[in-house]
Amino acid sequence: PPVPYNSPMDINKLINDRKYQFWALQLGGWSGWGVTFFVSLLFWDNPNMERYYLYVPIICAIGLVISLGLRLLYKYMWEMPAFSRLLGLLLGSYLAALAWRASRLVISKPMLDMEKEKSPEHVSGFFSYFENITTAWWVMLCWSGLYFGIKYYQLLIEEREQGLKIAAMAHEAQLKMLRYQLNPHFLFNTLNAISTLILDKDNELANTMVTRLSHFLRYSLDNDPMQKVNLA
Repeated sequence: PPVPYNSPMDINKLINDRKYQFWALQLGGWSGWGVTFFVSLLFWDNPNMERYYLYVPIICAIGLVISLGLRLLYKYMWEMPAFSRLLGLLLGSYLAALAWRASRLVISKPMLDMEKEKSPEHVSGFFSYFENITTAWWVMLCWSGLYFGIKYYQLLIEEREQGLKIAAMAHEAQLKMLRYQLNPHFLFNTLNAISTLILDKDNELANTMVTRLSHFLRYSLDNDPMQKVNLA
C-alpha cells in the first residue's frame, strides 16, 4: 500500500538525507548567529535599533552565501593531504572573512555616516569590535571547523555501518558453511535409513521416506535457508 507523505518512514529518510542535514545546519547556524548578533546590539543601548532589522538578515545571508563557497573549496580539497587541507582551511576562512567584512562595511557605511552625527564615540567603539576582521575570521573558522567535524563524524558512522555489514555477512557465511557441512551428513544418514527399510522389505515406508526427502530437498532449493522455517 502507498505510504502516507508524513509517515515516520518519510521523516526518517528526510532526516538522514545529507542535503537536508546540511541546509538545516546551515540555516539554523546562521540564523542563530544573527540572533546572537542582534541581541548583542541591545546591550550597547543603540538608539536606532530599527536600522538593524534589515542589516542583520542581509549580513547573515551574505555570510551564508560565502560559506557555500567555502563548502565547494573544501569538497575540492577533501582528497588532499592533511596539511594541505589545514592550510586551505585557514587561508579559505581568512579570504571568506575578508569578503564578508568588505560586504558588511559597504552595507553599514550609510548607517555609520548617520550614526556618527549622533554618537561618534558609541559608533567607533561598537563597529571597531564587530566589524573587525579577526572576529569575522573566527566566525568563518568556526564554520569550517564544524564542517570538517561533521564530515569526519559522518565518515566514522559510515565506517561503523560498513563494519557491521561485514560482520553480518561473515556471520551469514559461517551459517551457510555449517549448513553445507550438515547437509551431506543428513543425506547420508537418510539414505542409510532408506536402505535399511528396503532390506527389511518395508518398501511402503521406504517409498514414503524417499518422497518426503525429495520434498525436503526441493523446499531447501526454493527457499532461503537464512529465513525462519516452520518446524513442519
